[in-house]
Order: sequence, then structure tokens, then C-alpha cells
Amino acid sequence: MTVFAVVLSLLVGWKWNPGVGFGVIATAAVPLVILVYMLVCVGCMWHYMRARRPELNPLLHIVLPIGGIVLFFLPLYYQFVKYPPPYPFKYANWIAIAWVALGVACTAFMVRYRSERLADIERVYVEEEVAPPDAEAAFPVA
Repeated sequence: MTVFAVVLSLLVGWKWNPGVGFGVIATAAVPLVILVYMLVCVGCMWHYMRARRPELNPLLHIVLPIGGIVLFFLPLYYQFVKYPPPYPFKYANWIAIAWVALGVACTAFMVRYRSERLADIERVYVEEEVAPPDAEAAFPVA
């Protein structure tokens, strides 16, 4: 992934200039980050309304996530509808839309054909005690 980022940065910087290249990459990345944040807000509401209903705090788990979704919708609206950026930054909007579409397609594929793999997601944050390796044995001090 690092090689991809370096190559992309160099190509975009070479095509225009480093400042414009950074702006194009940032303009493409920011909507993706905003969408992830909005999905986290939806996930918070979903989780506390389904799995942890007794711990539901309406202000923290309903009102604030809805506020976050509304507030982060505004920059997306202005970037894509109200005041779309000029050339070459307008390419970043299309790249962001394509990236989101690719993510939705990959998610639909995983749900449809590899749903057993999605069960492994629950094991990402396992709270097991993992004993650290014995530092003295690995690095003996004279």
C-alpha cells in the first residue's frame, strides 16, 4: 500500500505540481473519510439500539450521532452539488465516487458469496491475555 501511495503521489505531482497534486489527493480522500465517520455514527446508533439497549443514552447514542451525520453531510453537499471544485480537483470527486462504488460492490460480494469470512471480523479485537515474549531470553544482557 505504501508503494501505491508513493507512486500515486509522484504521478499526480508530476502531472500538475506538488501542491495541486496534494490538493487532488486530499479532495478525493476527504469524502471517503467523511462517509466512514457517518457510517460509524449510524453503527453507534444501531449498536446501542440493538445489542446494548439498557445502556442507551439518548443524547450520546442518538442525538449526537445524528448531529454528526447532518454536520458532515453539509461539506459533501457543497463539494459535490452546490460548489463542485474546478479542474483538476473535479477529477477527485469522480475518483471518490468510484472508490465508494467499488467498496459497496466489494461489500455486496462479501455478503453474498463469502459471508462466512465476515464472521471472522468479530475476532479482530480479541480481549485475550497475550503473554509478551521473554525479553531477557531474547536479548540477554552481559
